[in-house]
Amino acid sequence: MGALASAIQQTRAVVFARASNLAPHFKRWSGNQAIRSFVDGVTAGAPAGAAFVLGRRAIIDSWTLAIAVAALAIAARFRKVPGPALILPAGVVGVLLKRLG
Repeated sequence: MGALASAIQQTRAVVFARASNLAPHFKRWSGNQAIRSFVDGVTAGAPAGAAFVLGRRAIIDSWTLAIAVAALAIAARFRKVPGPALILPAGVVGVLLKRLG
């Protein structure tokens, strides 16, 4: 366990050192429109990529596809729907469908 703690501490020290060395440049880079566009693209693309990978693994039959399409339609229609308001009913429907068939 001591070796693990030491490795974690060393990793934290290296990350801190790199961030400290780059910190003076952040202000200059934040004004660069190309870098800002890149960061915006990464910020938008990462959740989309994760959703694609998770959806591809989770949608295994026509019922899960129907639940996913219904949740997507509700989220698109009502933009301010909180996540739990979609997850809980989808889970209940999934459990009911599993018991029925």
